Amino acid sequence: MSASKRKKNNAFHKALAAVLSLVVIAAVFFLADNFFFKDRAQPVSGPSSLTGTTASSSTEGSVSLSAIGASSEASSTVGTAAAKTSAQTAPATGVTALPADGHYIQPAGSVWYLRLVNPWNPLPDGFDQTVPLVSYDSHDQFDNRAVAALGDMVSAGQSEGVGLVVASTYRSVALQTTLYNNKVAELKNQGLSQADAEAQAATVVARPGTSEHNTGLAADIYSSSYMKLEIGFADTAAGKWLKANAAQYGFILRYPADKTAVTGVSFEPWHYRYVGVDAAREIMSRGITLEEYLQEKGM
Repeated sequence: MSASKRKKNNAFHKALAAVLSLVVIAAVFFLADNFFFKDRAQPVSGPSSLTGTTASSSTEGSVSLSAIGASSEASSTVGTAAAKTSAQTAPATGVTALPADGHYIQPAGSVWYLRLVNPWNPLPDGFDQTVPLVSYDSHDQFDNRAVAALGDMVSAGQSEGVGLVVASTYRSVALQTTLYNNKVAELKNQGLSQADAEAQAATVVARPGTSEHNTGLAADIYSSSYMKLEIGFADTAAGKWLKANAAQYGFILRYPADKTAVTGVSFEPWHYRYVGVDAAREIMSRGITLEEYLQEKGM
């Protein structure tokens, strides 16, 4: 073979070797990428944010607002299942007390059964989560320090033929927030501004943290023959029995007919609050409110 042909063959072999080397290197990188580093982070597909459950916009239930009148603590007694579900994850929000304007402001450190709760004395954040609750009648909850008194009162009434029925007891601030916000949204949809909607909503649904139901010491009670939270309950045998006998068990009619200016809540003959036997007897015998009693005692 001539010298020129040998040179050509050598050049071909060198070029072929270079190509084969590149192929081998590429194969090595491919294998490493797919087998040795296969656990490296991968981009996450799907939506970039999560959307929570939207609360129901209707929560008023069976309460007759026309019968109740002005501001009503009980208008949010009956909440829908959707509202209760959404309230389980509702964030806690701070509550600002209304300007006193002559209303009594309770000093800090009150005894548990005499804690005052109203628009001028809201509960501190997280208070409802500290209430020692116990089941009442399988579907409701009540403060375990007063639940026996509630049971005794209901049993006594039933034994005397008035057929008392506990309609509502403890309500969390989260649920109260849902009920109130739903009412605000409903009013805004009717054309009210945010401020006007909040003010008007508060006349039918207690602002979060200002409802006695948040304490676990309040109960809405009607009878088996009058299962409505309406002012007509006051004229029933059960309504009259409760007013006459509740104090013996430590309960008071919390919102009397002629004390709306003091309590900030219109007449609710079904709403009873545990305050202890001594305080209850004095309050009921004198026809005063919890606010007036506490102010007199400086408690």
